Amino acid sequence: MFKIIVPGIFLLFSYLQYNDGNDAYIWALMYLMAASVSIFNSYLTKYKIYFLLSLCSFLFVQIINSLFTNQLNYDLFYEFGGITIVIILCYTKLTKEN
Repeated sequence: MFKIIVPGIFLLFSYLQYNDGNDAYIWALMYLMAASVSIFNSYLTKYKIYFLLSLCSFLFVQIINSLFTNQLNYDLFYEFGGITIVIILCYTKLTKEN
């Protein structure tokens, strides 16, 4: 059940990012990678997780920059929630393998 619902949610998130804004392709890539990490368990999964975490750190820095330079936007909190969900997924996959 985990291998059906969680990737489906990430694929839905990826689809919803299609017309979001300037960084929509980065978010769509991040959610597609999260879906592939949750479905597949190969020898490349660990490297996908590292790439996914580097995308999360890039987007986190972008969110912090937007918080300090622009006025308060509630979309930033939604983006932070998406990053948190992806980090939780990466943490659970890394701890299952070890």
